[in-house]
Order: sequence, then structure tokens, then C-alpha cells
Amino acid sequence: MVYLTDLPNELLEEILLLATNGDQECLREVKWRRECESEVALLALHLLRNPNHRPLVRTLEFNSLSTLYSVGRVPPWSLIAARVGLRPETLAELAEAADRTFPPDLASDWSYRIRNGCADAIAALILAWSTRVTEVEFALSPLTREDDGLDPSDDEVYQSDDEFALTPPNREDDDMEHLNGMIMQFIDWAAHNVSTKQNEDLPLSQVQHLRMRTWMNGHGETEVASSAFQLPKLRILETLGLKISRDESPIFPERGLTIEKLYLKDFEITGNGIWHIIGGCRQLRVLNIDLNNSPNFFGSKTQMSNAIIRQAASINEIHLKLHKWGVRWDDTQFLSDYEVPLDRCFARLSQLHTLTVDVKELLPSSEGPITPDFLVTRLPVSIRELTINWYTAEMGSSLETIAIGTGEVDIWLGIVEALKVLLREARPGYKFSNLRYVDASEILFGSDELQKVVEIGESNGVHVEDF
Repeated sequence: MVYLTDLPNELLEEILLLATNGDQECLREVKWRRECESEVALLALHLLRNPNHRPLVRTLEFNSLSTLYSVGRVPPWSLIAARVGLRPETLAELAEAADRTFPPDLASDWSYRIRNGCADAIAALILAWSTRVTEVEFALSPLTREDDGLDPSDDEVYQSDDEFALTPPNREDDDMEHLNGMIMQFIDWAAHNVSTKQNEDLPLSQVQHLRMRTWMNGHGETEVASSAFQLPKLRILETLGLKISRDESPIFPERGLTIEKLYLKDFEITGNGIWHIIGGCRQLRVLNIDLNNSPNFFGSKTQMSNAIIRQAASINEIHLKLHKWGVRWDDTQFLSDYEVPLDRCFARLSQLHTLTVDVKELLPSSEGPITPDFLVTRLPVSIRELTINWYTAEMGSSLETIAIGTGEVDIWLGIVEALKVLLREARPGYKFSNLRYVDASEILFGSDELQKVVEIGESNGVHVEDF
């Protein structure tokens, strides 16, 4: 048990501020958790003064990392405005600890940035100490000087009677607000270090679950080194805004990656990167790709399809949300010894039991006729749960109405009939007897056909969403 007398003064002052807060925020919160960058520094300070606690850390969650001094430009009513910073001498103490923790060729850069209040550099120091951590989450803040709407002089920003107020940064350090890449540099270094040394006490050697949100709102985009995929015990990788350029060709070990669950949202991966990443996960069980807002994505569905097929022996859950806007597909540049289009991919996955996909990814052609059996030829017999979306649907309008307005009513009717055929094949002893759940609400919403499809599903032991 930790006693109050064991806590550093800075942390006690932070607790006191919370306890005496006028709006009683601390009483409203179930957990003591705030969007406040100073938490990172306070945790680092605690681990500095209590090294025996470092091996006890199992989960680290860093939200909205940015330089500690950059919050000086955030108005006090902002959710991410810090209540208190650390004294310069306290930051210097952490910087000296970084000199002792990191190798000499890296220590000077990290300690320099810690002295200047760079939050993700402090987060890297915490990661270096927490050698038994198994779950890590961090988000790089999109906050920039252009975003906050404020650009007063340094004197106006940093005038304060608070003895804990941060000192203004040097002019030559202003670029640190836009980099936010120190934690990525640390992960790259630690991953290389772990891959070349057999030592379970190295930083990140025990990480099993890694969540990275690295989008920067158009400013100071951060690329992710491919080494981040190679952590020896990594099982779950979730990314938002992942960026790997054509110049960063992933080089993965021959044994493949240990990742079993891969979540890629709004990423920018050029060249054959998507092929290497998905194909390199030899034990992949869950794949979730969501391209809702990826204006810079330029890829190949055929490439994605063939990478997925390489995981046919293990993959059992796929969720694809390939929105039509902001994404450019080019299958002519696909490089492989064989090609299987995406609509023919899923039927080859013998272990697949859960699938979320746009119906147009299952259609053999966007122009050809739709036969009633097209779904039963596109799905594996192992399928249990199926969600079929149509991303041209508009909220509040039935797809039937939209189809009539766009001249696609024949396509819509063909899909509805194909759903009925699939559900009839789900009765015991038939091809799709494993099927137990279907969600086609985006297709059937507001249609007279909805109840008919629901009744066919019920008569064959399949629950069909009817909202």
C-alpha cells in the first residue's frame, strides 16, 4: 500500500487541487482520469522516485500527447488545458534520469526534449522503465499553433503567478510542437533492441496489445517504422492514421509476425505495404480495415485480397469498411504470382465465421446482372455471422428509395432475392447450416421486403436484424 507520505510533493499538490476543485469534478469521476498532459510527467516523477514500482506497471495509456508547454496556448476552458506543470528543476531531474536510462547516442536528444517539457519524450522514458508492461496505448495530439486559434506573444502566454508555471520554450524549439515523434523513435529503437537480444527485461519486450493513434490533422504527420510490427509478443495491433511510405519497405522476419488481431483505420500505406503487413501476419485471426477518411490512400483491392488469402488457415473474422470517397483503387499495379479478385476471396477462407463487408465487394461486376445465387457462391460454408453494408445509403432514407432514384433498383432487387436464397440454404443439413446471424439493415431499412427476409431467417434458425 502506498501512503500519502510516500508521494512526491508535486503529486500531493495535484491531488489537493482536485479535492478542492470548485465544481467537484473529482466527485463526478468514477476513475481519477483527466485529459491533462501533466499526468504524464507526474507518473514519470513517481516512477523516478519509486523505482520498485516500475516492474508493477502492466498497462499504460497516454492520451493526446503533446509538448507540455504547448498547452499554454490552450484557453483555460479547454478540455485538454493542464492545471499544473512541473518546475524546470523537476524536468531537469527527469532529463538526468533519461541520460542514465538511454544509450549515449540517444540520451542527449531525449533528455534535451524532456528538459523542454516534451510530453511524448517523457512518455518514452516511462516506457523504458516499465519493462513488464503488456498493454500500451498512445495518441499523438493534433494540436498545433494553427489549430488552437491563439497566437499571442510569449509574454502574454506565460505570465503567471503560479510557482509551477512552465517556462517559455526557446524559439529554436518551436518545431517540437509539430514533431510529436519521440515516442515513435523510442518504439523503433526498442523494437530493434528486442529483436537482436534475448532478454525479457528489455523495454517493450512483454507488450501484447499496442494501440496507436498517430494522425496529426494534416500537420506534422508521423510515419511509423515497420519495426513496430515486430515486437516479439505482440498479439493485438490497433492503429489510427498509420502512415508508411513507399520508401519504408517493411522487412519482416522469416517466421512472420506474431500479430493475431490487426485493426487498421484511416491509414496511408503506399506501394506494396498492405501486402507485406497483412501477409506477414502468419497467425492472423481478426482483420479490421476501415477506410472512412483516407484521402491519401491509393491501393489495390486485388492486392488486399491475395494478402488475406495467405491467411486462410487461421483467419476467422474480417471487417472491411472500404468507403468509396477519399480512396483511390488501382488494381493494374498489383504485383503477385497469382490474382484473386476480392469478391472471390472470402469463399476460400475455410475458417472464416464472421464477415462485415460492403455488398458491392461481393458483386462479380458492377454492371453485370445479379443472379439469385451470387451470395452462396461468394461466402464460405463456415460463415456464422454476416453483416452486409451499402455505403451509398443515406441516413434516414431507405435503400429501396435511393435505388429507384439512382436507377439501381434492379441491383437492389437482385441483392434482396440473393439474401432470401442464402437464408433458405441455412436450414439444418444444407450448405450454410452454420449461419446464425445476418445484418442487412442498411439494405432492407424502410423496405416492405424487410419482414419477408426476417420471416425466412426465423424459419431457418437465423436471426435477421430488423431495426
